[in-house]
Amino acid sequence: MTDHSKIRMFKIGICDSNIEVIKKYTDFLEEWLKSEKKKYQQTKLKIYGFLKKEEIDEYLKNGQNMLDLLIQDIEMEKKDGIKTTEEIKKGEQNVVVVFLTDHIQCDLESRLLTNTFYCLKDNMEEWLPIMIDKLWQMEKGDEEILEWSWRKKKNMIPIKDIIYCERDLRITYLYYTGGNAKCHLKLDELEEKLNRKKKNFCRCHNSFLVNLSYIEKIEKDGLILSDGDILPISRSRKKETLKHYEELKGNQIIF
Repeated sequence: MTDHSKIRMFKIGICDSNIEVIKKYTDFLEEWLKSEKKKYQQTKLKIYGFLKKEEIDEYLKNGQNMLDLLIQDIEMEKKDGIKTTEEIKKGEQNVVVVFLTDHIQCDLESRLLTNTFYCLKDNMEEWLPIMIDKLWQMEKGDEEILEWSWRKKKNMIPIKDIIYCERDLRITYLYYTGGNAKCHLKLDELEEKLNRKKKNFCRCHNSFLVNLSYIEKIEKDGLILSDGDILPISRSRKKETLKHYEELKGNQIIF
């Protein structure tokens, strides 16, 4: 028997001047949830269609209603979609917004980095379930998230998706499944943040911090990662790296 007290209602708004577009995504989302009912057995979708900003305002005006996700055409009739959404977010800060566009405007399609981002219309059916799953896991606290600011913008990424970090001069590059990003955090600071709950990250080199879960093979002079990248392993850090890797994998490394 389902415990209805634990059922999560996920509210999604779809804003487009074309009612057929709203129907298309509504039908898709409902069918997708049915196909994933085992995984989302305690989740229900409630989908609201809006043809213009005024309809969203009417829905949100009493302060009782809310949206977890707003899917919006970046080009709306009579008004720019981005400006419209900025006005909405002034009173609804927590809503996650997806701008639907015919062309990529920035590298935010495949990774949930901020609560406002872009998605190709042609990729919506492939990408939307991934995004809902990420939001759902984050809300439940199933995923540890790394947060940082870069050029006054807040960024977020699931820690388990980070493959390795490289420090070059005063910039640290984060390489994760699906892309990369920059931050000002030093490797010592990152190591502390990333290992707060699970000790999966290890300094294999002064300039590299690696997620041990992504190591495919350890050789004398380097680490072979699952994506084919090779990271250096310094003599001073080899013993510590091997020790942590063996503890995580339960295998003894013999050269």
